[in-house]
Amino acid sequence: DNCFESADCCPFENQPDSVCLMFCKEGKDIDKQDVRGWRLKGTCQRKWNGFCTEDEDCGAGFFCARGPDSLAGTCTYDVQCDNATIHCGRGKCRAGQCTCEYGVTGPHCDRSTEAFAFLFYGNSPENLVSTRVLIRSMRAGGALQDVVAIVPKNMVDITPAEHLQILQDDGVKIYYPDPIFMPESMDKDPIIHSRWSGVMNKFAVWRLTDYSQVALLDTDMVFSFDTESPDTIFTECNAHICAVQDGDSRFMNAGVMVITPSTQRLAHIMHVLSNEHHHFAMPEQSFLTVYCKNPSNKMKLQFLDRKWNSCVGGGMLHNIGWESTGYNVLHSCSWQGKPPNMAMCYQDSCNAEEQWHTVLTWQFYHMQVDSCIMKATEEQCNGTGIRACAWCGHYCSSSKIECVAKLFNDTKVSDADEPDVKVANDLWHLRETSGLDWPKRNTSPSWNNLPRGSWAWPQVAMYQILIDRFATPTPVWCEKMDDYCGGNLAGIRERLSYLEALGVDGVALSPVVEQMPHGYHGYWTKDLNMVNPQYGTEAELRELVVLLHERKMKAIIDVNLNHAGGPKMNASDPADVSVIKPFDLPEYYHADNCSLIHNEDYDKGAHFLERCKLYGLPDYNHENPRVWQRLQHWVREHVDMYGFDGIRVDAARHISRNFLDHIPETGPPIPAFMEVVNGQLSYITAYSTGNYNAVYNYPLYYQLVDIFVPGPMQAPMAELGEWMEKEGPKAQGRLLLNFLENNDLPRFIYKLDGDQFLYHNALVCIMGMEGLPVLLYGSEQNARGILNFSDPLKVDNWRPALWHIGYDTATPTFQLIKKVLWVRQRMNGMHDQRQQPLYSDHKVLVFSRGPIIFAVTNSGQKRPGKAQRVIWDNATNADGTLGAYNKPAWVCNLLAISPKDDCGIVSPGNISRMHINGEPKMYVPFTFVEEFEAEQRRVFEQQQVQETFASQSPKVFSLGEWHRIPNPPSFQVQALRRTPRARRPADVVMTDNPLHVWHAFPKLPPHLDLWAPPVGMSPTHVVSASLQDACFWLGAGETDGALFARRDNETYVLCPDSPSWCPDTIGKNVDLAKMRDAVRDSVVSPDSLPVVHLTYDAWYGIYHLMVGALPSIAPFISQLQSGTMRVFLHTGQKTVSPVLSMLGVLNNAFFPPSEPPLHEPYHFCTSRMHFDMSTRPLYPRVEYVP
Repeated sequence: DNCFESADCCPFENQPDSVCLMFCKEGKDIDKQDVRGWRLKGTCQRKWNGFCTEDEDCGAGFFCARGPDSLAGTCTYDVQCDNATIHCGRGKCRAGQCTCEYGVTGPHCDRSTEAFAFLFYGNSPENLVSTRVLIRSMRAGGALQDVVAIVPKNMVDITPAEHLQILQDDGVKIYYPDPIFMPESMDKDPIIHSRWSGVMNKFAVWRLTDYSQVALLDTDMVFSFDTESPDTIFTECNAHICAVQDGDSRFMNAGVMVITPSTQRLAHIMHVLSNEHHHFAMPEQSFLTVYCKNPSNKMKLQFLDRKWNSCVGGGMLHNIGWESTGYNVLHSCSWQGKPPNMAMCYQDSCNAEEQWHTVLTWQFYHMQVDSCIMKATEEQCNGTGIRACAWCGHYCSSSKIECVAKLFNDTKVSDADEPDVKVANDLWHLRETSGLDWPKRNTSPSWNNLPRGSWAWPQVAMYQILIDRFATPTPVWCEKMDDYCGGNLAGIRERLSYLEALGVDGVALSPVVEQMPHGYHGYWTKDLNMVNPQYGTEAELRELVVLLHERKMKAIIDVNLNHAGGPKMNASDPADVSVIKPFDLPEYYHADNCSLIHNEDYDKGAHFLERCKLYGLPDYNHENPRVWQRLQHWVREHVDMYGFDGIRVDAARHISRNFLDHIPETGPPIPAFMEVVNGQLSYITAYSTGNYNAVYNYPLYYQLVDIFVPGPMQAPMAELGEWMEKEGPKAQGRLLLNFLENNDLPRFIYKLDGDQFLYHNALVCIMGMEGLPVLLYGSEQNARGILNFSDPLKVDNWRPALWHIGYDTATPTFQLIKKVLWVRQRMNGMHDQRQQPLYSDHKVLVFSRGPIIFAVTNSGQKRPGKAQRVIWDNATNADGTLGAYNKPAWVCNLLAISPKDDCGIVSPGNISRMHINGEPKMYVPFTFVEEFEAEQRRVFEQQQVQETFASQSPKVFSLGEWHRIPNPPSFQVQALRRTPRARRPADVVMTDNPLHVWHAFPKLPPHLDLWAPPVGMSPTHVVSASLQDACFWLGAGETDGALFARRDNETYVLCPDSPSWCPDTIGKNVDLAKMRDAVRDSVVSPDSLPVVHLTYDAWYGIYHLMVGALPSIAPFISQLQSGTMRVFLHTGQKTVSPVLSMLGVLNNAFFPPSEPPLHEPYHFCTSRMHFDMSTRPLYPRVEYVP
């Protein structure tokens, strides 16, 4: 068969060439009718074993050997390039020949066309010593390039020949260029003359045209002992000129420059310079920066990572000891104490932990250049028996270099901004106050100072649960990860204390509706109106939402509004879609014959994104009015029926924006966070419309992947600091949900190859940065999952069953998350605290949120080392403060195992030293540490009380534990819809009592305060319960009373609150011991009438009696009027009696002998007790006050 390309020979359309068995063997006849005129006719032939067209088709160690007349060949083992026979240095071997990278040449790619250079002239021994140390450190770092000393011809006479000979002996090439003089017009200006006279000859570097690139260095610098190879600076430079951005960010710093030599370029620079009349403080760097900014000059400037010049971080820095600084090049810069002048730090005369790091590094290499310097005394210096060393009065030196009095003579002098130990000791009392008035718990923030609608969401963190994989009361080992493993709603209920211990205040549940076969994940919808029986029942779901609210956790539900059905389902086949409810007709789905599967499919525009089938699943046709209306109605009913606090909209990017903007069409707003997969903030935030919507922060996720995932393309930490400053503001006040993992992505720790250090740092980023962190189930247990390389789209193995891993609350990751979330809770979610980068380099980022200082690094476990960073308070903040610290304060690293062992003082105008060991750090005020430790003691004591409650007699059970009582109460849960605010009297408002709210809730403006409870406070639930053989107890002097049941000689008390509150609700208000003794012999008469107890949970105040308690009587009116039931209230007799009389049930009502507190205990029992419990838009009780 004739063909023009191999695709013509493949039987299936779009079949990848790698799996096609045929190829197009090119011919010699040109298709003259083709407008391109160059297509060759060929014939389809069968591929042979080892077939290839390019080397990339073959494996490592093989190349594609092609004949002279064919584009096809055979993969052949490259014997000639075996490592034992040929080496190609910075190149690649093929068929015995080396192909070199740019910058090297020669048969074996071992001769560099790059060079390091420096300007050298004058008779200064200090300069000679410094230059030799620089060269030694360069070679020690692995640099093999030529090193060139630029000695202008007019400076030769003043430069000792013996100095040049020493450099030549060290391998330096000497280059004698003609001098470059200052343009006459500039030289007339005495200020310009004084500033430029010493640096004009630097421009001679452009004359080194034998080299492809030249790195020009100042000589008062040294490469760090833990440096990356110095020659990587050439790899990182991809412009005509490269340098580090100066501390004055307008300009480059010329201490280290990489340039492309060119005499034409030098001529043009001098031409422009001759007309230059500006007064620049740092002439060569500021002039060159301005020169590069002019597009007509056609010289591109690239700013290198600051690791190539410590000068931009504060000259010599103030790092002390041997800990790494994060800089490849340590530059003396403008520092007064130059290393050659500093006294040698001998072990017996100097504490290295107090010496400047740069001096230690410089002296380390100096000892290798000149071994004589290691002789500390004259006796040692002269005792060598040879004349190689000479005693210079206070130091020993090579006899080749003349003695100079000021060499090695200075002692370390503290600068003005050096931390003062005495001052620090005097400020030790700041541990108690931290010197600042920190935000108080549950203070009400201003709504307009928060991300839009953030108060409607969890404040601390949201925990995303895949129901089938989180927990089950009956765990079994799950073999098939693409089907149900057994997780269910009952399992979540059993693990609420686990979530509470972690510190999250919101849970996002995967879709709960009935699924197609194998739809364990919840995204293959079968029936929108049925709860998935694999998960549990509708009643269990209602109960779970109530229990989450009891523990101050918001319940978010995932809704799938983009597609329905399962894989391999034909949306155009009536028989296929007939099983989907309520959308059982083909007209309810898009008929477009396209699918979204591969990455390139998502770049075809909005039409394809919103109409094509996601992984082939039937795609809802939102343009159909019935689909639109039914889905909108279903969302409204789904949220209101169960009392969910918000929704997660799956695959929102693939749904009509018009449809999304109308959720909901009726009733109060429904907070929704959208899953929009895109790397542009401006794109994703466009989906965050309305007053309460949020969106996944995919741009941050992609940035964190670049920064933390190891590899040759790993980005520097500084990019995250830049992201905070440049990209973060593009959110424009919208709430972003930060994450490392979600149900569709590989586990982040898997990407990191299990590196826990990297994982912890990434976790701190999403929890510490602006936004709301979202944790996927198992993140706290380092859940990894398995990537299926044969089918990368198969995500099931990324979703392990958590019971396979366990629920250990003592693991380092669990404790790290717990501590950061505690700080978020302590700081009211931190939403009103802006993120501010304080310091960043390629390995470390330090940023603050108010008084909290975070330090993160991407060095990882494989190379954590010990590092130190110096934070320049007066350099990083316009107001001269570090973060929120405008006065001295003690801070401690709360993430440390022992936080009080990692503390320090932060003082305005002083530097702050930070020690980095690979793990993240979170510095908080000392008082926060005290609060955290007190909180942990309180929680421990509370757990002991709860255990006592469960084991003592009588036993007290919280609402979530009622099912453990023998013959437990039956109950139903109803979520009440929010009502328009206008229906509630204007003078009745919700309490702002901090004990009664979940989190600090802002006072809303009129345009947002439209509903009761307001959006952001959870809706009210009514629990209607019935308990057989039940009793009521009201002790002498008590006001609350208790409901209990006798079972097998044991007394069980029903507490209406969460486990954390029951010790207060029951333990402090009811004398359980007296109740136990008094009711031990209580007997329930089988003939007793059932009783409806109206004040079980709502009895305090007229408003609550009339609005909260009395409505519960409605279902029993006829029975009460007929005398087959009785009604009981333990308080409020005078208030409610007129109403009961009007209803005709007063004769069947009864009360205690008097209003509580009583003088004598009172109790009664009945065959069945009915009671309602109204739960909580506010915690722990609904409380409205006039």
